[in-house]
Formats: sequence, C-alpha cells, structure tokens
Amino acid sequence: MILLFEGVNGVGKTTYIRQVEKRTGWPAYSAFRGRANKYDSAMLEKLSRLGVPVNTFVDEMYMTDLVRSLGLNIIVDRSFPSAVAYDQVYGQGTFVDVEETAKIWLDLVREAGMLYVWLRAPYEVAHARCTGVRIGEDESEALEEHYRYWYDRLCVEKMMIDTSLLDVAEGVERVCRALKK
Repeated sequence: MILLFEGVNGVGKTTYIRQVEKRTGWPAYSAFRGRANKYDSAMLEKLSRLGVPVNTFVDEMYMTDLVRSLGLNIIVDRSFPSAVAYDQVYGQGTFVDVEETAKIWLDLVREAGMLYVWLRAPYEVAHARCTGVRIGEDESEALEEHYRYWYDRLCVEKMMIDTSLLDVAEGVERVCRALKK
C-alpha cells in the first residue's frame, strides 16, 4: 500500500508525513530528494557528476514497482503527479508522452494499492508556512490546477484536506482512519 501526499510547498506535507509515520510505523520516502541530509546531498552530487539523471519520476516509478512487487506499506512525499505538474508549469520538457507514461504509473499504483492525499491551503497560508523553496502565486495556482487534474483522474482511494481549515491531529486521524490504522 502506498500512502501518497501531494501538494504545493508549505501546505504541510512534511508535518503530516511525520505524524502518520509515527502512528503507522510505515517508512516515508521522498522520490524527489533535496539537500536536506548529508546522504542525499553526497549521493546527488556524485550521480550528477556522472551525468546520471536524479530526482526524476523514473526513481519513483521503480520505487512504486518495488513496493508493489514486495507488498510493502510506504508513505511517499510527492510522486508522478508532482513530476508532471512541475515539468509542465516550469517547461522542463522531461516527458515525451505524458499520457503513455501516466498509464504505466497508474497501472503500478492500482496494483500496489494507494491512498492519494492532496493537501491544500490558500496561497497566503502556504507561503507563510513554507520553510523550503517558495514559489510565486501564479506558479502555485498553476500547480494546484495540475493537482486537481490528477485528483479527478485517479481511480484510487483519495482525499483532499485543506490544512488551513483542519487541525493537523484531525487531518492525520482522517488519513489513518482511511488506512484503518
């Protein structure tokens, strides 16, 4: 089972992930790693010097296939929908065929089982909370449109939580109830 948290920077993904991780005992994984810890930083530098693409949706596809194959439970901080959203909003041109790639990912997550949690908050709230990379309001709105697209499209169990309206403890409770934990 994959518990996937999506949303723009500052909506509370890290807070939710840490709380759900404590409650369930499931490990958390970030497909799109940064320089948050020494291991990631050193690994990313080495791979980058070798010309190996890192922080791509491909990393997450392999992780999803591994989770599916081994029947594991895992919490994921962003996934394929974020990769597509950021790619399209920032014009990175990573995807040759988004629809065909999406079909592969959708098949994997259906087989693995997934609870998709889209965390949202008004721009002003998310921007004020953000401790990472801050994005502009236009980019935030465009990313939200992409998250809406994926939320509507996914044929898995899903929920949307406005973190400006719901206390973290209650939101975590809802997520865990959906997981039956």
